[in-house]
Amino acid sequence: MLGLYRKHGIPLIMGTDSHYIHPRDATLRQQRLEANHILYEDEGGWYMDYPSGAEAFQRFQRQGVLSDAQIREAMENTRIFESFEDVEFDKSKKLPTIYPELTQEERNHKYLDLVNAAFEQQTAGMTKEEKSVRAKGVKYETDVVTSTGMSDYFLLDHELVRRSVEKGGIITKTGRGSAPSYYTNSLLGLSSIDRFAIPVEMFPDRFISADRILSGSLPDIDMNVANREAFEEAQAEVLGEWRSAPMIAYGTLKRLSAWKMYCRASNLSFDIANSIGDKLKAYESAVKYAEDDEEIALSDYIPEEYRELAAASEQYMGVIDSISPHPCAYLLCREDIRREIGIIRINSKGTRKKTVYAAFIDGATAEQFGYLKNDLLLVEVVKTNNEAFKRIGMEQPDVNELLRLTAQDKETWRMYAEGLTMGLNQVEQPKTREKVMQYKPKNITELAAFVAAVRPAFKSMLPIFLARKHFDYGIPAFDTLIQTREMSSSFILFQEQLMKTLQHAGFSAPESYAAIKAIGKKHPEKVLPLKQRFLEGFAAKSDPEAAERVWRIIEDATSYLYNSSHAVCVALDSLYGAWLKAHHPLEYYTTLLSGYAAKGDKDRISLAKEEMRKGFGIRIVPCKFRQDNRDFYIDHEARTISDA
Repeated sequence: MLGLYRKHGIPLIMGTDSHYIHPRDATLRQQRLEANHILYEDEGGWYMDYPSGAEAFQRFQRQGVLSDAQIREAMENTRIFESFEDVEFDKSKKLPTIYPELTQEERNHKYLDLVNAAFEQQTAGMTKEEKSVRAKGVKYETDVVTSTGMSDYFLLDHELVRRSVEKGGIITKTGRGSAPSYYTNSLLGLSSIDRFAIPVEMFPDRFISADRILSGSLPDIDMNVANREAFEEAQAEVLGEWRSAPMIAYGTLKRLSAWKMYCRASNLSFDIANSIGDKLKAYESAVKYAEDDEEIALSDYIPEEYRELAAASEQYMGVIDSISPHPCAYLLCREDIRREIGIIRINSKGTRKKTVYAAFIDGATAEQFGYLKNDLLLVEVVKTNNEAFKRIGMEQPDVNELLRLTAQDKETWRMYAEGLTMGLNQVEQPKTREKVMQYKPKNITELAAFVAAVRPAFKSMLPIFLARKHFDYGIPAFDTLIQTREMSSSFILFQEQLMKTLQHAGFSAPESYAAIKAIGKKHPEKVLPLKQRFLEGFAAKSDPEAAERVWRIIEDATSYLYNSSHAVCVALDSLYGAWLKAHHPLEYYTTLLSGYAAKGDKDRISLAKEEMRKGFGIRIVPCKFRQDNRDFYIDHEARTISDA
């Protein structure tokens, strides 16, 4: 808004070049107000936008109140805000520490002591060679952490997880994203994946590198949990009161909401608005429940004569219309958030009204200004697997033990081959179930590959992959890099495969990550110089024609690739459930049914009952007198489960 103010007799004008809102946005705002039947009478005669400096000057000239010299003076006086005390826009990293009394060097030593103690304990029974390989990995990773001053991050998350588990918190045994690529994250209790024991190759630089940290990034470990409350309490205890809080998320108009807004603003008839609204609702539902490799076209849902109207409504998509607590992100701050950032009280939606006090900052802004966030994601499979192990009276094994249990276990892998996939991560949906039944994975390498292969952009190669037909590019130097003992074809499924190829051509590990990111984001100004260097480096180890072909493969593939550690994580979450179902079906199905019942998910209850009857001969029987019928009840001898 453009306005004229006075301070101590000095004219001040609000509205400068730094905040410019296009007149189109002001029009959208007016249409939005009209659509919601909102009228602000005091807005008459005001400009409701942020003009450029030149436009502001012209507007004041047209008003004829001030001379040109006075207008210039007034606009220049807006710089008074630059002299306000205690207002800084500091974009340096603001990493909190739980050991403020220690120097950075002392905190580095504390971090190293913690890692080394865990390393000695975890490798106690290993051979000298196994221990040596891991020791080199630990040295590389800890050097990156200590040289960049990031010890505090890992000390903090280690203590948060330790304290949360003490409080009954449940965190995944696997992980999420690229974090398991760091072996030291396993030593610190943030995962139980030992990247040296997993046959799928992981690169630590995919998680963090010294170059990325020194250029301004912070580490980011997403934590899959079953119960968030214990972790919230631990954050408050470890950091102190008001040093942690949920962040905010801005809600924006999606396609259906944008259509409704457009209809009200344009006075479209109720018949058209409701008819197309129903079709858009069906489209959004189809997108929500689509398989990973399924493409849903909007044109299949909207009649041709209304497609222009639907397209016109897209101008409202992305308009911010609400604010809510972020579903998983928490700000971790070294100062009192109430004074450093500010707190907003938000009433949650739904039938159970809950008041949440959130830090008034969103994720993008926090990243821009160097604030640390932690993501605590509530993941159903983590809860299901944990509760099923409790039902059988067994502590959930770590990843290495799970791999040992399932290595040659035909019953576990039968779950995928026969489509007994209710509750199994990544393979529960009908079309994915059909694909996994065709592929029949037999080890963690194949299961992780399958998870990556059902992404949309791999669609053209998927039939070859599922049929287990051999595939290679006929370029020995490249095929040898891509293929492994358990995956003898040259399918490009993971980012790490291309990082390895770039390193083969002479790129360093940090450079290979930066290159993958640049190519994937279609930055031609960054990709062009890399191409010539790649061609020269790769050709030196094969031939120019092969180098050209491989470069084209890289350009084609990078936009859709998973990183291997994330694929391994979600595959392992699935494998826990498959082992439980194969060897303890009564307990596993009881856990599933209890979870579905708690959510009122009758459809999945019905599907689970049908699957356990066909796959295991387990029957559901009515409740019995003198049984605890608050939950499903297992009768092992009769192989029945009583309804809750």
